[in-house]
Amino acid sequence: MTFLVLQSVSKRFGAVTALDDIRLSVPQGSRIAILGPSGSGKTTLLRVVAGFEPPDAGCITLAGDVLADGRAAMPAHRRGVGVVAQDGALFPHLSVRDNIGFGLQNGDAGRGGRVAELMRLVELDGAMLDRRPDELSGGQQQRVALARAMARQPRLMLLDEPFSALDTALRASTRRAVSNVLRHAGITTVLVTHDQAEALSFADQVAVMRDGRLLQVGTPQDVYFRPVNREVAEFLGDAIITAAELANGTAACALGPIPMDSGHQVGPGTVMLRPEQIHLAAIAGEPGVPSCSRPCVGEILEAEFAGAVCTYVVRMLHPGPGPAGPLVIRQPSNRLLDVGTTVRVTVTGKAHVFAGPD
Repeated sequence: MTFLVLQSVSKRFGAVTALDDIRLSVPQGSRIAILGPSGSGKTTLLRVVAGFEPPDAGCITLAGDVLADGRAAMPAHRRGVGVVAQDGALFPHLSVRDNIGFGLQNGDAGRGGRVAELMRLVELDGAMLDRRPDELSGGQQQRVALARAMARQPRLMLLDEPFSALDTALRASTRRAVSNVLRHAGITTVLVTHDQAEALSFADQVAVMRDGRLLQVGTPQDVYFRPVNREVAEFLGDAIITAAELANGTAACALGPIPMDSGHQVGPGTVMLRPEQIHLAAIAGEPGVPSCSRPCVGEILEAEFAGAVCTYVVRMLHPGPGPAGPLVIRQPSNRLLDVGTTVRVTVTGKAHVFAGPD
């Protein structure tokens, strides 16, 4: 069932269009990630849904209740929306207990039990209840902020880049913990982030945003493997994009003939592959057979080691249709290849064909 609906929502700040005709439907109990670079409008979108900013045009409904219709908007405190900010925004002078219980009535007999329940829910030790925020780690602070936001049982949870200030390992573990809490609680959640891996792993749906517009909305698998255009493809991760000749369900390109995911297109086109679809293996020359005569063979021009991943610049020795420039291919570095190595290039899966201009 559709729970949160945005219809033709727009917002301007002077001459700057922050939101441009946003149309979005979020099912009840789901998690959606709004993904985009800085300045794309994603935080403005969150603030409009929260009620911190009125839209200039458009309508926002939550469970059938109208939150905003043009500049006529329901006050933020009446929307039943919880918000977790990037830095947690905990009150530094209050204990963990009082931060979580801030929105609850002091005289409520069940207040202490509710706070203790929320501590268990976010997997924090009850011994921390009397600590101040500066006595907690970054991940613990974010869990306290989540517990505080959940204290009043919101209908919708908004997360504004809540993990970006944490180090890499802590960010991943905190994200998993928060995702589990929200999923088990059945709270519809909107996450704003510029981190592609975070969006893809956290959400049921991903909405890619750029310059105040939603470019594509779909499942993480759809937007990653079947982006609508080059812009979305490259923003979601490394992509190898090349010209191809399309016919009979096959894309003939610099990497040879590859089955394509759209069998009806014919003629010149543009296709995309993800790095994990490509495997490089060193090959040795055979007597009497020049290595450059073999199909799908390239030469390593550059190699850059970066721990788990190595980036190779590969010149194809028998380029197919389209530009014959070198390809940048990232591979796991468990088998390092030296500059000058002749490699066999193997492609698995299908090439994604852009439906229109890339």
